[in-house]
Amino acid sequence: MQTVETGFGSEMSVESAALLVAVGSSVLFLAYLLAVGNGVVESLLEVSITGVVMGLAYYAGLRVRS
Repeated sequence: MQTVETGFGSEMSVESAALLVAVGSSVLFLAYLLAVGNGVVESLLEVSITGVVMGLAYYAGLRVRS
């Protein structure tokens, strides 16, 4: 299992890091979309798609890098 350094002196698996980035960025993106007045259903759909894409891209980048 490959690991990455967190910057706080600890390590975590590549899979966990990708999941953390996908969920964290999706929550922030959802908050932004709702703040600018988009509908809830449209926002959830868009956030779900972008979260999966961002998580997979981050995971692929970490796998190549480590």
